[in-house]
Amino acid sequence: MQLSYLERYQRRRRWMAVGFTILFAILVVIYLWWMGPGPPREITVATGPEGGAYRAFGKEYQTRLEAMGLQVKLIESQGSLENIQLLKAGKADLAFVQGGTVGDGKGIQPPAEAESLRGMAALFLEPVWVFHQQDLAFERLDQLEGRKIAIGPSGSGTEVAARQLLRASGVMPEEFEPLQLQLSESAKQLIEGKIDAAIFVASHRSPLIQELVRQENLALLDFRRAQAYTRRLSYLQTVHLGEGLFDLEANVPDRELTLVAPVVEFVCLENLHPRVAEQVLRVSQELHSPGSLIDPPGKFPTLDGVDLPVLVAARNYLQSGESLLSRLLPYRVLIWVLRLQIFLLPLLTLWIPFAKFLPSILQFRIKNLLKIHYGALREAETLIEEAKTPEELETRIEDLTQLREEMERLSRKVPGYLQREVYHWRLHIALVHDQAVRRLEEWKVKETEEN
Repeated sequence: MQLSYLERYQRRRRWMAVGFTILFAILVVIYLWWMGPGPPREITVATGPEGGAYRAFGKEYQTRLEAMGLQVKLIESQGSLENIQLLKAGKADLAFVQGGTVGDGKGIQPPAEAESLRGMAALFLEPVWVFHQQDLAFERLDQLEGRKIAIGPSGSGTEVAARQLLRASGVMPEEFEPLQLQLSESAKQLIEGKIDAAIFVASHRSPLIQELVRQENLALLDFRRAQAYTRRLSYLQTVHLGEGLFDLEANVPDRELTLVAPVVEFVCLENLHPRVAEQVLRVSQELHSPGSLIDPPGKFPTLDGVDLPVLVAARNYLQSGESLLSRLLPYRVLIWVLRLQIFLLPLLTLWIPFAKFLPSILQFRIKNLLKIHYGALREAETLIEEAKTPEELETRIEDLTQLREEMERLSRKVPGYLQREVYHWRLHIALVHDQAVRRLEEWKVKETEEN
């Protein structure tokens, strides 16, 4: 069956609507790819062993972030090196990492396998504690040559720092007897006199460190050459322990000491959402800015000491503060606002230029619509002229009436300043309709006379 002029037009319009829908969907997909996903509702943080500082701080972050609306899953680990592996495997979004455990510890660019990692901020200092038997009276690390030394578990951050410090002091791996023991076992054997020395990288809050500094048969090495170490191993900083800092009444320590310390930093994946970074760093400021016995007030969190490329969002936050949306909205509301903007911005991007040309587009649309209906009117007039019987003519008049009713419905949507063209069309269809009706009446009169 041959389609009418209007039917062909309506079919074209449906195909155009499908085409515009597909085009809009493609634009939305491109925009989503460019903008990236919205902020997540949950993150995974790799901490450390139970009872350690990393684990304790992880629980504090979990409590505060969940109060903001960001759920936190904690992963217990053996420490920094395992945390790095968890990040690279995509099993964690964020991790506590000891400075110097990524790369070679000399400020050189990290290895290629760490390219997906970013530093967020240094959080606090974690000193290197070198305890030895009191009667050995060591004054420098190079005097540990040939001794039995506990250097921490295999693959731990403590082992990394211990080997780097000993090597920097001229003590090669084959020149001492390394014992890769758990920290608690190292402390036990040291107290019992079974080993000569033990190296720990731990927070001053650690119960193990607090116990060791009170042992009368042990001494804590004074890093009198701390400046030399911090120049060679850029991730280290100098820490001064004043006399009686840990216990004034018992005078622990009993003299002023100098230590070296790496920072503990937050390391994340390069695709960590900026709004998540802001929430985490807000908690970091609450927890670490007050300082401690070791950390000066107001120093942390900081970018100083971060030995990885810094996450852009973290740099912006620490240098310029929170974004406006993060300051004004709670995180649970911010999630929905940012997800909503993903859909609204493409619409606004299309609507603003479209609105500028809307009057011209509307005028073109009405003129094109009238052109289509004039074509339909011309087609209807031709069919009326070709009608052979009164019945066929009545059918064509009914089609013409439907065409007029359709235009009347459309005219209600046309702005007033464009109604002139519509009324011209209505005058023309009325003319064709009147001519058809007169012809039908003449036909009927003729049939009556013949009968």
